[in-house]
Amino acid sequence: MRKVISFFGFVAVMLAVPSVADAQKSRDVVGYDDRPLMCSAVFGTLMERAHSASDNKAFENYKIWFNSLYEMGVSNIVRAGGTKERAKHELQKYFELTEELAEKQKDKSAELIAYCHRIYNMTLRQ
Repeated sequence: MRKVISFFGFVAVMLAVPSVADAQKSRDVVGYDDRPLMCSAVFGTLMERAHSASDNKAFENYKIWFNSLYEMGVSNIVRAGGTKERAKHELQKYFELTEELAEKQKDKSAELIAYCHRIYNMTLRQ
């Protein structure tokens, strides 16, 4: 009788270990930091406006900031199990939100730009 109970106990443990490992794996991939993609969209919008205004210095600065944060955002998504195509889709979503915010809430746009400058400066320290 003891051998039967021990055997079933052993089987139960062996079946539980992989499910615990799978649960841990799925928990690690659930989310990612989307701030770099959001801010790359903000800087992309500013980059387009600087280009339209023929402000080459501002254009170059925004381009550097855009590229840096975009690469970080792509890396975050890929690390979380996503794809580069998903990153492009997310960036497009943020471009649309940024444009909408700029049109409807100009006072909030300035706050978002300041926030994104802080995010960019934080990435330089890493």
